[in-house]
Amino acid sequence: ATPTSPYNETPGQADKFVDSIGVNTRWSGCGAYHANVTALQALLVTSGVRHIRDGVAPTCSTSGTDVALLKTYGITVNQGGFKYDTTQSQLLATQTTLNGMIDQFEPANEPALAGDPDWIAHIKAQTVDFYSWVHGNSSTSTIPVLGPSLTNRNDVINYGASAPTIDICNQHNYNSDAYPEGTGANAPMGPFRSYNPSSYQNECQYMNPGTPMVSTEDGFFGGATPFPSPTPGVTYTDQFTQMRYDTRTYFWQFYQGVKRTYNFGFYDITADTNFGSFSQNGWV
Repeated sequence: ATPTSPYNETPGQADKFVDSIGVNTRWSGCGAYHANVTALQALLVTSGVRHIRDGVAPTCSTSGTDVALLKTYGITVNQGGFKYDTTQSQLLATQTTLNGMIDQFEPANEPALAGDPDWIAHIKAQTVDFYSWVHGNSSTSTIPVLGPSLTNRNDVINYGASAPTIDICNQHNYNSDAYPEGTGANAPMGPFRSYNPSSYQNECQYMNPGTPMVSTEDGFFGGATPFPSPTPGVTYTDQFTQMRYDTRTYFWQFYQGVKRTYNFGFYDITADTNFGSFSQNGWV
């Protein structure tokens, strides 16, 4: 007889799950990533991660090596880090600089937290421009444009239901004081929302009905300080728990229909242990 399962679940393809995993990197900076470029490139390749999120095209002396790495191993880039004064030619030039490996364009990061009183008008204008520029150019027309990363429900409401057209909604799903599958009242980012991908997806549908969702930042703060944190709004955990939670987050978000989740980040850019999958003190 054919065995039956007590669980009413449809299994997903393993390759589709792997394709949902991304990490934030800092190749566009000239600090810790470039000081350890050979070792970090080897770690990135052997990790099997296919997608990174980074800033504008790198300008450091090792940038040629970074670009070659992307092309050689088929690692695609969620390209962000753009300022409001970014021009059409500057935006489109990044695809050439990165050897055609950009698979998503993202407007300015967390605009509501930048201290700009007119952030809503500015990010809407940039999003409209990006959508027109990307889809109006033959070399980038098939690349999706993400919405802006908003960090709490109030910002979503203020941004409004009349959001500019995008291809994919973008959220930062930090779960600061609950385990990955938790729905704590304060998780994440204070009392604005309960942690659950469906609540983020509801916000996406409020802004841009019918769009899929990615989380371009996600993760846990893996400091040496145990719960509770001395820093208001930030909950620390040890590195072992952090990595278990990060892994569970990838599975949980995938199960909830999130198209891709980018852990923040791949390597700690300072000696202090924080969100990195790899830290400068040797923790993995």
